[in-house]
Amino acid sequence: MPDIFVRRKEHALLPADKEALNSLLNLPEGEIVKCKISKKRSSPHHRLFFAAIQAAFDSWPEDKEEQFENKEEFRAWLLCKAGYHNQIKLELDHPDYASKCAEMFSFFIKEAFGQRSIFFKSHNTFLVGFVPQSIAWDKMDQSEFTELSQKVSDVLKAECEMNLDDFKRAIAA
Repeated sequence: MPDIFVRRKEHALLPADKEALNSLLNLPEGEIVKCKISKKRSSPHHRLFFAAIQAAFDSWPEDKEEQFENKEEFRAWLLCKAGYHNQIKLELDHPDYASKCAEMFSFFIKEAFGQRSIFFKSHNTFLVGFVPQSIAWDKMDQSEFTELSQKVSDVLKAECEMNLDDFKRAIAA
């Protein structure tokens, strides 16, 4: 059964649109179904998030060690720094190998794909790759997106002393 949208009215959940109504009418009368309650993503919040990411990318300090070819690479890095990533971990024989491999893999990915979407770091004998998770509409609800937005804002504040709200204000000006 596809996801549907409902709204609460007093002690009942009612279909929010025709698609939801049709889905509910296809259920046999009295059948019990399991529902997961999540808030629908906010389109304005989504657009504002991406506009703020663009503004942050456009004003990213040139003296920072990390530099990015484009907004997508920057967004991937922000998601990883905010902790919204999967990890790939490989143990090597020597700390120097891990460090060299991190440089080599980063270079290879950038050359092969035109941008980085996996970020490598070395720690002692470990090589760790960070892959950002998807923030697609069907991958997270509004409360999860709000939490991620706050974490990205915290990363920006730590990195360049401006948070997402500061970039949003800059966009509005």
